[in-house]
Amino acid sequence: SDPAREKQIQAILQDLFAGWGVNLDTSIRVIDCLLDWVDPDDFTRAQGAEAEEYRDLGLGRPRNGRLESLDELENVLGWKELAEEARNGPKGVNWRNKFTIYGNGKLSLKSADQDLIEAVLGMPSGAAQRFVEIRLGPDARLGTRDDIVNPGLLQGVPTAVLEERTVSGETDLWRVSSVVS
Repeated sequence: SDPAREKQIQAILQDLFAGWGVNLDTSIRVIDCLLDWVDPDDFTRAQGAEAEEYRDLGLGRPRNGRLESLDELENVLGWKELAEEARNGPKGVNWRNKFTIYGNGKLSLKSADQDLIEAVLGMPSGAAQRFVEIRLGPDARLGTRDDIVNPGLLQGVPTAVLEERTVSGETDLWRVSSVVS
């Protein structure tokens, strides 16, 4: 486990959840539980939970590895409460539209929502609004040929941080939805 990377993940998630209107105590608890869920050890973080806590509650046990599906997040202690707070908060956020288990660990500037851009880049709330508006291009529709991705509009974000945490080129992430009717 890389302590610097873990601290970075904690900060990103805390900023993201705060932007959704999630209570700070709920946020801290869920982040610790999530990190315990995916880390390979059985050491419990300050507000986290490992196998013993899940067993005492009659639940399964943490994966102690990479998530295999988004549904698995609902097994993390506190996640359902966080999801409810986000859904009922001022922005009515559906967390499923914000996360993926696929990808290269970088945020796509071609399609990411404003709240994700701000959280991942450590920007204040509202700071990426102009970038998101201009990104839509003249037709004002996301995902069309006239979209403009200009990372230079993300004021105050060091180039090294942009390169480390985002992608913005022609190669981008794909979102595939399968609907059975």
